[in-house]
Amino acid sequence: MKRRMSLVLFLSALILACAGSKDFDVLPGNQPVVHDSYAPSVIRPGTPWRVYLHAEDYDGDMKEIVALVTQTGTAPFPTKIVKLKDQDTREVAGYLWLATSNDLRMLGDRVEALLVVRDSRDNTSEPLKFSLRFAYQAPQEIPEKWRGPADRSLGALSSEIAAPSQGRPTRGKGL
Repeated sequence: MKRRMSLVLFLSALILACAGSKDFDVLPGNQPVVHDSYAPSVIRPGTPWRVYLHAEDYDGDMKEIVALVTQTGTAPFPTKIVKLKDQDTREVAGYLWLATSNDLRMLGDRVEALLVVRDSRDNTSEPLKFSLRFAYQAPQEIPEKWRGPADRSLGALSSEIAAPSQGRPTRGKGL
């Protein structure tokens, strides 16, 4: 009887200890999850474009954000890898930015950014696609929920976006 009671107490304590563990149901190899994202769809030439995101990786091994930026009429920019800081491997909220030329010839041009968050096991989040058009209009206000992450730069998406005639290779010209 004492053995049975001791076994029951031991198993109960073990179950309670495991149930109290925050990471009990997290298995290594989970992919990062992007909870939310935002980017303005229209900006003036010369205004930096900010892409906001909030991502989490339940097993805490996020390592980078991979970005592919394309611009109408040009070859794709080189793939950009933005390394995350050690403090951001479990959860990150902030923005990635892209410098733009103030050349008015960019009015009407379009830019697209395709992003994924990758962890140390090469698991990736679902891809995020953002589109941008240049127009001469007042800047959009940052939504309230992104004002906190608006103070936290994660890195650059690519080099400066410029009008195609400013030296960027165009499609069909040797590429």
